[in-house]
Amino acid sequence: MKIIFMILLMLHSFDAAAQLDWRNSTPGYPDGDLDGHTYQNVGSSPPVNVSVALAGGGTLAWQANYPRVFTTAPSRLGLGVNHTSNDPSTSLVSVTLLFSEPVCGLNFNLFEIDRGDLFTGAGGGFQYVDQVVITATDQSGATLADPVITTSLFATATGNTITGISSDATAGGGAPTGVSFAAGNCVKTLTITYRSTSDARLNPTNQLVSIGNMNWGTVLPVTLVSFGGRKSAEGNTLNWQTTSESESSRFSIEKSSDSRSFRSIGTVTAAGQSNTILNYAFTDAAPSEGHHYYRLKMIDRDETFSYSRVISIKNSDDIYCKIQPVHNEFIVKTNAPQPEFWLYNNQGAVIPFETESWGAPGSYRLKPKIDLRHDPMLLIFKIVSTEKTFTYKLLRRPD
Repeated sequence: MKIIFMILLMLHSFDAAAQLDWRNSTPGYPDGDLDGHTYQNVGSSPPVNVSVALAGGGTLAWQANYPRVFTTAPSRLGLGVNHTSNDPSTSLVSVTLLFSEPVCGLNFNLFEIDRGDLFTGAGGGFQYVDQVVITATDQSGATLADPVITTSLFATATGNTITGISSDATAGGGAPTGVSFAAGNCVKTLTITYRSTSDARLNPTNQLVSIGNMNWGTVLPVTLVSFGGRKSAEGNTLNWQTTSESESSRFSIEKSSDSRSFRSIGTVTAAGQSNTILNYAFTDAAPSEGHHYYRLKMIDRDETFSYSRVISIKNSDDIYCKIQPVHNEFIVKTNAPQPEFWLYNNQGAVIPFETESWGAPGSYRLKPKIDLRHDPMLLIFKIVSTEKTFTYKLLRRPD
């Protein structure tokens, strides 16, 4: 894929003092191992295990003895593949790294991402067009924001996608493309997907890109193994459990009514240092009716943080209805779908009224067409929906 010249062009310094060193971390990666591999006790403060899982789809197959770690500098894991046909939707391979603890501020280089010359044979297109897509998740499984990508002269980046734009004939793996995640984004899984784009010729044959050594700033201070909640006599009680903590500061409990916009409703002090199972709890006292969504913001002493998964607690029956008399009107609040309202006197005669929406969704104002304010009266109020029917008796007292 590359013509080797005795030139070494290093645009980024991510390889210095690497925590995951493909060549020197142990146990070493066996050439051509497609069954997965785990590097143990990588890095420090604290060390983590890094598991490597591989996948290849469609008509694309790995080259013999790939993936493999190169013995020449720089240290890197080569993804050599054989594009037997060029279908970018299925002709791809991916490498997923699973960190035993989330790592914050992850950064690394990618090498040999470029584009071949125009192909003069049948079908046209470029000889090859490398494309790499980078995705990462935190420990809750949520997708992290795209990393900052610093490309060489031979590639361009849009979002999380890097595409070759010209041929790179530089020795030593070629000009690197730098990838870095923000310090506040702590990576639990990293997936690097490699394919040749549809701009390449029908059969790009053998191609490769490679992944450089990896560094990170800190390891997420908390290993969260469970987080749940339930209704209780005191309110909504949240419980969570950790198995290890390092330099942890506090848990911020965040709440939302729509699972999108969250606000903090309290904090719980973290242990700081622990290698044993610890249990925590927090109660949201007197929550309103409806669904409530909660998550934990786990913060360490240097303000690095990560989020838990989101859980929900329902503080009402499936269908509810509340009625409030206001002068000669009634305010009704309900989550019943497509509600119909009926109002009767104590002889069963229908009392006509007008209905209009009132404020928030699920709130209605009923305006009787006769004055009910002067004489005491027993009223029967009925709401009918596609799921449930309510019947209430209301004693209307004179104003």
